[in-house]
Amino acid sequence: MKRVNQSTPSLFVRGRNMQNTAYLGRSQEVWGIPADGFWQAAELLAGQSQGWIFLQRNTLTYPLVYLYRQYIELKLKETIVEANRHDKRSNNVPPTHKLNGLWAECERIIKERSLPIDKKDLERIKLTSESLTP
Repeated sequence: MKRVNQSTPSLFVRGRNMQNTAYLGRSQEVWGIPADGFWQAAELLAGQSQGWIFLQRNTLTYPLVYLYRQYIELKLKETIVEANRHDKRSNNVPPTHKLNGLWAECERIIKERSLPIDKKDLERIKLTSESLTP
């Protein structure tokens, strides 16, 4: 792939310099880095669109929802994998993209451990996960 402007540094550079190296697929169990990337991308996109006219901002609705949704999915999967690892169960990733199913498993983990989370918050999260699952 040819860069348009040769004076602009490339995003990825071969070598051992970790500042120029993407952290891709080095561990099956690393969820935080890609999840945070989706969050940061959504925040940057939302921030850049401030001051745009309504029609321009409106074109970003689906991309923003997608980025935030991906963040939520990966964080739910991370929670499930870490809980399973802690309990010495299989730490396989749940083979689904449905937030309501992932949330149901997280809710089970929360209740099983009697974690101090308000029941109203649990219900609100459940309703949100159901509304984001097609």
